[in-house]
Amino acid sequence: MVTVTVVMPTITGREHWLERALRSLDNHTEAEFEVLTYVDRPACGIVWQEGGEAAAGDYIWMGADDVEVLPGWDTAAISRCDEGALPAPCVYHPDGRLQSCGASWELLEPDGEETEFTRGPFMSRAQWDVIQPMLPTHYWTDNWVSWRGWQASPVIPTVVTWGFRFVHHLAGEGRNEGRMAEEGAVFEAATRGEDVWHAS
Repeated sequence: MVTVTVVMPTITGREHWLERALRSLDNHTEAEFEVLTYVDRPACGIVWQEGGEAAAGDYIWMGADDVEVLPGWDTAAISRCDEGALPAPCVYHPDGRLQSCGASWELLEPDGEETEFTRGPFMSRAQWDVIQPMLPTHYWTDNWVSWRGWQASPVIPTVVTWGFRFVHHLAGEGRNEGRMAEEGAVFEAATRGEDVWHAS
Protein backbone atom coordinates (compact mmCIF):
# COMPACT_ATOMS: atom_id res chain seq x y z
CA MET A 1 0.00 0.00 0.00
CA VAL A 2 1.37 3.39 -1.05
CA THR A 3 1.57 5.87 1.83
CA VAL A 4 1.87 9.65 1.94
CA THR A 5 3.12 11.79 4.81
CA VAL A 6 1.61 15.28 4.94
CA VAL A 7 3.80 17.76 6.83
CA MET A 8 1.54 20.52 8.11
CA PRO A 9 2.83 23.72 9.72
CA THR A 10 0.24 25.87 11.50
CA ILE A 11 0.03 28.60 14.11
CA THR A 12 -2.29 29.52 16.94
CA GLY A 13 -5.31 31.37 15.56
CA ARG A 14 -5.55 29.34 12.37
CA GLU A 15 -7.31 26.31 13.85
CA HIS A 16 -10.35 26.70 11.60
CA TRP A 17 -8.15 26.71 8.50
CA LEU A 18 -6.30 23.63 9.70
CA GLU A 19 -9.59 21.84 10.29
CA ARG A 20 -10.70 22.55 6.70
CA ALA A 21 -7.35 21.38 5.34
CA LEU A 22 -7.50 18.12 7.28
CA ARG A 23 -11.11 17.51 6.25
CA SER A 24 -10.16 17.90 2.59
CA LEU A 25 -7.39 15.34 3.02
CA ASP A 26 -9.86 12.90 4.55
CA ASN A 27 -12.31 13.45 1.69
CA HIS A 28 -9.97 13.52 -1.29
CA THR A 29 -6.90 11.37 -0.61
CA GLU A 30 -6.82 7.93 -2.16
CA ALA A 31 -3.51 6.76 -0.65
CA GLU A 32 -3.04 5.83 2.98
CA PHE A 33 -1.69 8.91 4.71
CA GLU A 34 -0.42 10.35 7.94
CA VAL A 35 -0.40 14.01 8.97
CA LEU A 36 2.44 15.47 11.03
CA THR A 37 1.22 18.77 12.47
CA TYR A 38 3.64 21.32 13.93
CA VAL A 39 2.33 24.37 15.80
CA ASP A 40 3.95 27.79 16.21
CA ARG A 41 7.36 26.99 14.73
CA PRO A 42 9.30 30.05 13.48
CA ALA A 43 9.21 29.09 9.78
CA CYS A 44 7.62 26.51 7.53
CA GLY A 45 11.04 25.45 6.21
CA ILE A 46 12.01 24.39 9.71
CA VAL A 47 8.80 22.37 9.97
CA TRP A 48 9.37 20.81 6.57
CA GLN A 49 12.81 19.65 7.67
CA GLU A 50 11.53 18.19 10.94
CA GLY A 51 8.60 16.56 9.20
CA GLY A 52 10.66 15.16 6.39
CA GLU A 53 13.00 13.55 8.86
CA ALA A 54 10.08 12.06 10.84
CA ALA A 55 8.00 10.99 7.82
CA ALA A 56 7.02 7.34 7.52
CA GLY A 57 5.37 7.63 4.09
CA ASP A 58 6.67 6.56 0.70
CA TYR A 59 5.92 10.12 -0.46
CA ILE A 60 6.02 13.43 1.40
CA TRP A 61 3.87 16.50 0.79
CA MET A 62 4.96 19.77 2.35
CA GLY A 63 1.48 21.09 3.07
CA ALA A 64 -0.08 24.31 4.34
CA ASP A 65 -2.94 24.84 6.75
CA ASP A 66 -4.91 27.15 4.42
CA VAL A 67 -5.00 24.69 1.53
CA GLU A 68 -7.80 22.30 0.57
CA VAL A 69 -6.77 19.47 -1.73
CA LEU A 70 -9.01 18.49 -4.65
CA PRO A 71 -9.89 14.98 -5.89
CA GLY A 72 -7.02 13.14 -7.57
CA TRP A 73 -4.34 15.35 -6.08
CA ASP A 74 -2.27 12.55 -4.58
CA THR A 75 -2.47 10.07 -7.45
CA ALA A 76 -1.37 12.73 -9.95
CA ALA A 77 1.50 13.85 -7.73
CA ILE A 78 2.64 10.28 -7.08
CA SER A 79 2.58 9.48 -10.79
CA ARG A 80 4.76 12.50 -11.60
CA CYS A 81 7.26 11.56 -8.88
CA ASP A 82 7.41 8.04 -10.29
CA GLU A 83 8.44 9.60 -13.61
CA GLY A 84 11.44 11.14 -11.83
CA ALA A 85 10.09 14.68 -11.55
CA LEU A 86 8.69 17.02 -8.90
CA PRO A 87 5.01 17.83 -9.59
CA ALA A 88 4.03 21.51 -9.80
CA PRO A 89 0.35 21.98 -8.95
CA CYS A 90 -2.51 24.03 -10.29
CA VAL A 91 -3.66 26.24 -7.41
CA TYR A 92 -7.10 27.85 -7.30
CA HIS A 93 -8.82 30.66 -5.45
CA PRO A 94 -11.90 29.61 -3.43
CA ASP A 95 -14.15 30.98 -6.20
CA GLY A 96 -12.56 28.62 -8.74
CA ARG A 97 -10.34 31.13 -10.51
CA LEU A 98 -6.79 30.02 -11.23
CA GLN A 99 -4.36 31.42 -8.67
CA SER A 100 -1.13 29.89 -9.98
CA CYS A 101 0.17 27.06 -12.11
CA GLY A 102 3.78 25.99 -11.86
CA ALA A 103 5.84 29.14 -11.45
CA SER A 104 3.23 31.34 -13.16
CA TRP A 105 0.64 33.50 -11.43
CA GLU A 106 -2.87 33.40 -12.96
CA LEU A 107 -1.52 31.69 -16.08
CA LEU A 108 -2.19 28.05 -16.93
CA GLU A 109 1.07 26.45 -17.98
CA PRO A 110 0.80 23.33 -20.19
CA ASP A 111 0.44 20.00 -18.43
CA GLY A 112 3.73 18.09 -18.54
CA GLU A 113 5.85 21.18 -19.22
CA GLU A 114 8.95 21.88 -17.14
CA THR A 115 8.64 24.94 -14.93
CA GLU A 116 10.88 26.89 -12.58
CA PHE A 117 9.45 25.79 -9.25
CA THR A 118 6.65 24.01 -7.48
CA ARG A 119 4.25 25.57 -4.99
CA GLY A 120 3.52 23.08 -2.22
CA PRO A 121 6.31 20.55 -2.83
CA PHE A 122 5.48 16.86 -3.12
CA MET A 123 8.27 14.31 -3.46
CA SER A 124 9.18 10.68 -3.09
CA ARG A 125 11.32 9.55 -0.19
CA ALA A 126 14.25 9.07 -2.59
CA GLN A 127 13.77 12.63 -3.90
CA TRP A 128 13.63 13.93 -0.33
CA ASP A 129 16.99 12.35 0.38
CA VAL A 130 18.49 14.29 -2.55
CA ILE A 131 16.72 17.62 -1.98
CA GLN A 132 17.06 18.15 1.76
CA PRO A 133 17.97 20.12 3.83
CA MET A 134 15.15 22.63 3.66
CA LEU A 135 15.86 26.33 4.01
CA PRO A 136 15.28 27.59 7.58
CA THR A 137 12.90 30.28 6.23
CA HIS A 138 9.18 30.76 5.72
CA TYR A 139 9.27 32.14 2.18
CA TRP A 140 11.31 30.86 -0.79
CA THR A 141 11.14 27.29 0.50
CA ASP A 142 9.16 26.16 -2.58
CA ASN A 143 11.79 27.73 -4.82
CA TRP A 144 14.55 26.02 -2.87
CA VAL A 145 13.04 22.55 -3.30
CA SER A 146 12.92 22.91 -7.06
CA TRP A 147 16.34 24.57 -7.24
CA ARG A 148 17.82 21.60 -5.41
CA GLY A 149 16.11 19.27 -7.86
CA TRP A 150 17.49 21.15 -10.86
CA GLN A 151 21.02 20.93 -9.38
CA ALA A 152 20.81 17.19 -8.72
CA SER A 153 22.56 14.56 -10.82
CA PRO A 154 20.59 13.19 -12.47
CA VAL A 155 18.38 16.26 -12.60
CA ILE A 156 15.00 16.10 -10.87
CA PRO A 157 12.96 18.53 -13.00
CA THR A 158 9.85 20.34 -11.81
CA VAL A 159 6.94 19.55 -14.13
CA VAL A 160 3.45 21.06 -14.32
CA THR A 161 0.89 18.49 -13.19
CA TRP A 162 -2.71 19.55 -13.75
CA GLY A 163 -4.18 16.72 -11.67
CA PHE A 164 -2.20 17.88 -8.62
CA ARG A 165 -4.75 20.49 -7.56
CA PHE A 166 -5.72 22.41 -4.49
CA VAL A 167 -7.51 25.54 -3.30
CA HIS A 168 -5.39 28.12 -1.49
CA HIS A 169 -7.29 30.47 0.82
CA LEU A 170 -4.39 32.89 1.40
CA ALA A 171 -5.36 33.09 5.08
CA GLY A 172 -4.36 36.38 6.65
CA GLU A 173 -3.76 35.31 10.24
CA GLY A 174 -0.03 35.44 10.92
CA ARG A 175 0.88 36.24 7.32
CA ASN A 176 3.94 38.47 7.18
CA GLU A 177 5.05 39.09 3.62
CA GLY A 178 7.41 41.77 4.94
CA ARG A 179 9.95 39.03 5.58
CA MET A 180 9.91 37.91 1.94
CA ALA A 181 12.74 40.17 0.74
CA GLU A 182 15.06 39.28 3.60
CA GLU A 183 14.38 35.58 3.17
CA GLY A 184 14.87 35.91 -0.58
CA ALA A 185 18.41 37.02 0.23
CA VAL A 186 18.83 33.86 2.32
CA PHE A 187 17.68 31.79 -0.65
CA GLU A 188 20.14 33.52 -2.96
CA ALA A 189 22.96 32.99 -0.46
CA ALA A 190 22.12 29.29 -0.20
CA THR A 191 22.21 28.91 -4.00
CA ARG A 192 25.73 30.36 -3.90
CA GLY A 193 26.76 27.65 -1.46
CA GLU A 194 26.79 29.79 1.67
CA ASP A 195 25.94 28.11 4.97
CA VAL A 196 22.67 29.80 5.88
CA TRP A 197 21.83 27.08 8.41
CA HIS A 198 24.55 28.04 10.88
CA ALA A 199 24.77 31.76 10.16
CA SER A 200 24.63 33.92 13.30
